[in-house]
Amino acid sequence: MVELRLDALAALVGGELLGGNPATLVSGVASLEDAGPDEASFLGNTKYKSAFLASKAGVVLVGPDVADGPEGVALVRVDNPTFAFSEVIG
Repeated sequence: MVELRLDALAALVGGELLGGNPATLVSGVASLEDAGPDEASFLGNTKYKSAFLASKAGVVLVGPDVADGPEGVALVRVDNPTFAFSEVIG
């Protein structure tokens, strides 16, 4: 993954940026458990909700049913977070 601003990442996946500074840069991807503030992750299945709520990711791709997330974590709302994440890493 190349370094992307949050607003550019949201545009790339056709999503809506919720929270966070649009100019914040992310430069990698990781699991919800391992992601840090400069990395993107995704919530593709509700069984990972507890990992999502504890995540320290800079941004998490989420489905349309997710209204909010962990404090300090930007969200990008998309129709299919798993597919959108594949676009980010592809």
